[in-house]
Amino acid sequence: MIKLKSIAAAAVSAVILAGSMPLCVSAESAGINVEYHTAEEIAEYMNSHPFEYTASEYDELPDYTNAPYSAGKLSDATLHNALNALNTMRFIAGIGEVTLSDSYNELAQAGALVNAVNNQLSHSPSQPADMPDELYEMGLEGTSSSNLGWGYYSLAQDIVYGWMSDSGSSNIDRVGHRRWCLNPSMEQTGFGNVGKYYAMYAFDNVWTDTEYYGVCWPAQVMPAEYFEYDDPWSISMGTAADISAVEVTLERQSDGRIWSFSEDSADGYFNVENSNYGKKGCIIFRPDDISYSVGDSFEVTITGLSQTVNYTVDFVDVFSTQPKITAANLDELVNFLVNREYNSDEVKDFNGDKNIDVFDAVYARRSLMD
Repeated sequence: MIKLKSIAAAAVSAVILAGSMPLCVSAESAGINVEYHTAEEIAEYMNSHPFEYTASEYDELPDYTNAPYSAGKLSDATLHNALNALNTMRFIAGIGEVTLSDSYNELAQAGALVNAVNNQLSHSPSQPADMPDELYEMGLEGTSSSNLGWGYYSLAQDIVYGWMSDSGSSNIDRVGHRRWCLNPSMEQTGFGNVGKYYAMYAFDNVWTDTEYYGVCWPAQVMPAEYFEYDDPWSISMGTAADISAVEVTLERQSDGRIWSFSEDSADGYFNVENSNYGKKGCIIFRPDDISYSVGDSFEVTITGLSQTVNYTVDFVDVFSTQPKITAANLDELVNFLVNREYNSDEVKDFNGDKNIDVFDAVYARRSLMD
């Protein structure tokens, strides 16, 4: 899975003005309460909740070029593909899954339609002159209650590399899309896509208290492919934080390099945002002069809150836990490459095309160095 940042895209997030039982947390963390998942557990979850960056399919095609217009309906496969992408991000972050709501799907789809008709990304779109009132009102409710995006190839790509990234200058100060995606109170969502316009319903259960706090991204165990050098770090505490008191230290374990962040001085971008994009008390920082690779480990320490927060982020390749071919299997591998006969369970569907074929065998061949 490849991050395609070159795609022309824009996204905005909506805000709503607005809150335990213990979880399985890492023994090395303090001041946060989210579930800790190992790389193996993340890989297992991703294998059982697969998603692809494929274009949307429809049970009913939308019509955004001819009045009175029609929102159409996304296929169940497309909706569940997007849901798997979102829930994968939530699982990595250590919070609960969400499910699909038919009514939220309808609102998000109508919202995407109105933006497509206007050819403008907006949470408060104007009513097209030839659009029926009922359809417009449904679309307006959808746009005002959703993450919105434009220009991506698919809903899943918008979720993973648009809304979860939030690295743009118009989003980094609050990382609102990310916080809606990772809102621990959310229980249901819905998705819409018309043309190049996308929507994810976000205003489910926003008032509900939750046992989770300290929802961080990158997560404690972080697949490296889902985080790039210009993505901001964030952690949502669930209660308001005072920017004048908060100080953040980020230390890279391999060489001891330290980045420090506060209101007065920061080795990069820094902000504290207390609006209710998901949960308030969001601490945001982006280090200058940094990159991330598999094997990198960083310790985060945050002071100036009701208690000190401390946790470690390990960047991993979750697929490195897949069974590998060893030199002992070389004869069998050659037989596969020549005769397309390979019955071992060692080769997996590495390239995600739902076939175990020569491409997967070639991928596995890279590990034949032991």
